[in-house]
Amino acid sequence: MRYILRQAQDERSESFAKPLVLLSLLFLFGCTPYQPWLKDVFNQGEPIDSQTALVRQYRRTKHVYDQFDTLGHFTALWLSNQVRHAYAHVYSCKYCFNEQQYRQLLQEQFAENSNYISFYVLTAMPSCNNSLLSDEDPEWSVCLSLGGRLYSPLEIAEVQLPPEYMLFFGKTYTRFKSSFLVKFPANDESGESLLKSGICHIDLVFSRPDRKVYLTWCLNADGNLICRDMKKDPDVLLYDLECCL
Repeated sequence: MRYILRQAQDERSESFAKPLVLLSLLFLFGCTPYQPWLKDVFNQGEPIDSQTALVRQYRRTKHVYDQFDTLGHFTALWLSNQVRHAYAHVYSCKYCFNEQQYRQLLQEQFAENSNYISFYVLTAMPSCNNSLLSDEDPEWSVCLSLGGRLYSPLEIAEVQLPPEYMLFFGKTYTRFKSSFLVKFPANDESGESLLKSGICHIDLVFSRPDRKVYLTWCLNADGNLICRDMKKDPDVLLYDLECCL
């Protein structure tokens, strides 16, 4: 009796599987004539140049483990002039800004970078205490390593990530991660820019009592980012970065 029931279940599974296989083959090999019809029925809207490929160059991710136990996931986006330019472009397209409004927004974005070196940071820390970067005594702290010196953040604020930056973070952004805006000084005590020529990399350093992890951006002689080979996946177990070779 059990054998007969199992045979009936297998036959029923096959009866469902065959149409699904045929439908899949139809879409894989024979759907080209139907593509215009599909786009008419399921309107895709008009895409805009969101410059996500450019912004992705400024994104870094690290996953930290203790043996097989997860200690933290960190993704940071350096809000460089290029990233702020991309944000101003996408924001202006979204709100139908004219050229003057766009230029004003771009000027405001660049003014931020004249005072701060800023990052949007996504974190996930699966610990029992639910610690946040913005806590007074967090499980993980963050600082900036630049030119052989360490700088503490001027501000760490938990934020609701703007939709434009959700787009830039792509699949690395999830509702299970906390979002922060982290700001460091852009100038030293004498007013000179910290991102001066001769600095070959900047590091965002996440530390806890027993270990550290570095997110690294390599710079050229002019202080601009050295772009990476995007054929390598920058978000999964990041490839080692070697600066100043």
